[in-house]
Amino acid sequence: MSREQQYTAIVLKKQALAEADEIITFFTKEAGKLRAVGKSTKSSKSKLIYGLQPMFLCDLTLAGNGRLPKVIRATAKETFGFVQEDSSKIKVWYIACELVLTATPDEQPSETVFDALLGLLEVLNQELKPNDIVRALLAFKILFIEALGFKILVPNSGSNFVFNPALGGFVISEKALIKPETILAFNQLEQRGYLAIKDDLYIEELPQLLLNFLQFHLERDLKSERII
Repeated sequence: MSREQQYTAIVLKKQALAEADEIITFFTKEAGKLRAVGKSTKSSKSKLIYGLQPMFLCDLTLAGNGRLPKVIRATAKETFGFVQEDSSKIKVWYIACELVLTATPDEQPSETVFDALLGLLEVLNQELKPNDIVRALLAFKILFIEALGFKILVPNSGSNFVFNPALGGFVISEKALIKPETILAFNQLEQRGYLAIKDDLYIEELPQLLLNFLQFHLERDLKSERII
């Protein structure tokens, strides 16, 4: 890293470091997941504190060549106030945030992941019905799965399906265990992304299926889903 680098960043997480400092984790459009030290950002007098809250989209400047560069400037571009006022939306944010924190490597650019996370926040910042919020998370998960290099498979033909993460997704079976409406909903969310969240989609089966797929391929328990 050169003396100063500028990024467009989403603040993911803050951790205490010493008495007044913090380690702040960002997902940036330019360089993927980065960690940096915020000096004195636990102090209410810090000018940086206003741009470094979790969920904020900010213009970020880092300096230093070490493992943990230092935050020089952070200016909030969007605070997503309508998300922060709704507990259901905050829960979705924590689930999406855990996925990005646990499944993306440091300093590996992925505009697809950045755009998916930013798109989720922009959608959640709108007036939504409860099912729209659930569908927004499902759309994010599908985008995120594909950004990681996986793709949930749906055969071109057949009407009887089971869902098997080890075999890549929806698999033709002699006995139908997955409702056809679930396949239709998945296809709509995969093809149209966040544009499909206000459609009348059957989503009852999809949350658990996508969770099973992610946990199988990431080989880890996604705690936020269980706790929240």
